[in-house]
Amino acid sequence: MKKWILLLLLMVLMVCPALAEEESEAALVPVAEGNRLKLYVTEDATSITVEDSETGMVWSSSMNDPTFEGKINKMWQAKLSSFLNLNYTNLQTGRGVINNMPLKTDKQLTSSYEKIENGARLCYDMGASQISLKVDVTIEDDTLLIRIPHEEISEYGDFALVSIDLMPFFFSASDWADGYFLYPDGCGAIMEFQDGAHLAEATTLYTVYGTPDQTDAMMEFFDQESAKTMLPVFGMARDGQAMVAIIEEGEETSRISLNCSNNIIRMNYLFANFYYRRGFKDMRTTDREVSIYDTERIDQDYSMRILFLDKDQSTYSDMANACRDYLLESGKLVRRDSRAAIAIDLFMTASEEGLIADIPRTVTTLDQAGEILGGLERTRHHGGGGFAEGMEQKRVWQDAGPVPDEREYRREGRFKEADGAGGDAGGSGEPDGECAAGGRG
Repeated sequence: MKKWILLLLLMVLMVCPALAEEESEAALVPVAEGNRLKLYVTEDATSITVEDSETGMVWSSSMNDPTFEGKINKMWQAKLSSFLNLNYTNLQTGRGVINNMPLKTDKQLTSSYEKIENGARLCYDMGASQISLKVDVTIEDDTLLIRIPHEEISEYGDFALVSIDLMPFFFSASDWADGYFLYPDGCGAIMEFQDGAHLAEATTLYTVYGTPDQTDAMMEFFDQESAKTMLPVFGMARDGQAMVAIIEEGEETSRISLNCSNNIIRMNYLFANFYYRRGFKDMRTTDREVSIYDTERIDQDYSMRILFLDKDQSTYSDMANACRDYLLESGKLVRRDSRAAIAIDLFMTASEEGLIADIPRTVTTLDQAGEILGGLERTRHHGGGGFAEGMEQKRVWQDAGPVPDEREYRREGRFKEADGAGGDAGGSGEPDGECAAGGRG
């Protein structure tokens, strides 16, 4: 009983307005400006802000969602306004325990910045962990590029760096915000902020190319006929505007962390986690679980680029198009004229965990499936040109003759669709409309 009372007391203290005095806003210093974006750094170098002149949006590494309700205590204020978190351990005496240190909760922090070409270098010496590092933040072709050079990391004490959470609240929104997260659960899943299904869900870490220590699971993954698409990409749409992040360096040792709101703080956040030491279970210990970590740090530079979508482009397809266009323009993806046969799988339903039994939810309606297949059939009759040209113009088909009878592809009335699920087909046959189920993919 005493433990429960103590827990309740801690929860009350976490949200008590008397302890949640608002921090005064740190002054912003402009450090770089492009055709569209303007980059600011706080005087203490613990936060950055990006102003988008085209959309009017202001994005910040300090949580700035205006829909957030309630006050928060000083500890959470420091977390929500920290540019990064360090996760570290003591290799000799830590027994695998990971310490999480948000930048502004370190009372021994020394921070500064220096201007570099098109941006700033942020310099941190975190005295509590005895770890120092430097981070370059620049504007490049109206994208935001954040880079952590490995050579600028120093461990000068007893602690060893395990991983870094980069800008944990740059992609953040409250449960009252209008929008969603795009996260890499296979080919990409959507979590809507106003869908209460995600409340109090556990944090999920998505390893970009799979988890190497789970050998059996990985073998099963690669042995199957059709593997999932795993990409180092995540995004957010909020208030009708969107941005998407691409991990460009170090994606093979990166994870993407999805954190859902809870009863203490109704805030959702999504970020990249870069790790420098792999952990393993110590099989010599049987009475408890103990982890050990590599002695040597992974020699890896990390970088992440954030694309800011044009005004009123905030659908799932808009994010996919923005990523594809960037990869093509930068030469990281090459367009090929392939005549190879292809197959298409339609994501029709998803199961939502229920109290007694799982509840099926429609993701793609039968009408939408009929339009997609009808368009592909029409393309086939016209030699594939309509499909190639349509993809170039962000449409699947266009001006290719009459639509075939779609009754061939759907069985009207045989399946009952969940109310409101799958969106409205609208009869357009365009892939750029948003089509997603609520909740956790």
